[in-house]
Amino acid sequence: MHMILLHVGSIVLTFLFVLYADEQGLRYLRGKQKTLSMERVRALHRIVAAGLSVIIFTGALMVYQDPSFYFAQATYWVKMCFVLVLVVNACVIGYLSRFAVRTPFQELAKREQWMLLASGGVAAFSWVVTILLGLSLSGWW
Repeated sequence: MHMILLHVGSIVLTFLFVLYADEQGLRYLRGKQKTLSMERVRALHRIVAAGLSVIIFTGALMVYQDPSFYFAQATYWVKMCFVLVLVVNACVIGYLSRFAVRTPFQELAKREQWMLLASGGVAAFSWVVTILLGLSLSGWW
């Protein structure tokens, strides 16, 4: 039970930082903020990466306690695919953030704008789906 609370708590806390980072990104995309603060972007990226690491670690400990249950669930494997997408996309976001700290969104090449939008969309979709699949696995939903 303690591991579930730690897992859920780390998800909630990390997701709050994700929402704040997304709000900053939306301000940038809408032109409300010409560029983003490099210090803030780096700090948020580190916090979210650390949170994602804790989420993965606590999730792995939960699976370790009952691997036969999780490994038999198709929902678990789909969720793990989305977790992998989140990890890969975190690396992509780390790379793409260099645009947002140097150049206003409207001045970026269309390809760069598209990459930022796609990465943000993938992240948002993957977080929501991963959380919903987790709730489904737990029986809460």
